[in-house]
Amino acid sequence: MAVVPGGGSGTIRDCVFMLNVRSVDYQSCTDHTVQNCLFMGNNQGVRDYQGDNGEVVNCTFDHNIRGVSLVGVSDSHSAWNNLFTWNSYAILRTVAGTNIDEHHNAFYNNVVYDEYGDGTIRSEESRGGKECRS
Repeated sequence: MAVVPGGGSGTIRDCVFMLNVRSVDYQSCTDHTVQNCLFMGNNQGVRDYQGDNGEVVNCTFDHNIRGVSLVGVSDSHSAWNNLFTWNSYAILRTVAGTNIDEHHNAFYNNVVYDEYGDGTIRSEESRGGKECRS
């Protein structure tokens, strides 16, 4: 694991994470941000375990198993201005009802671009391989 913040708040900015099991692994943090980072070839790019008010902003996720993972009961997350390419899961929520606001993200050739945690999956295949949402 590259960075494992446990509790508290803060920002991780302008970093490159390659070939990690878990690149950024938040553990019960609040008011935290990952900004302007590249995640390439990782098992998990950003993992947030039972955190609140997390943001992922202006990042690129390429060839990861999971780009952004929200694990456990967590709330009030946002992902905006990110690029997700060639990931198995662009955004994964493991518990139904976990909230993430998504704005101005681009998704290309991900197997699944949004997993809701309740078995509902939005795949890019159903949209012709591309998805951009605002």
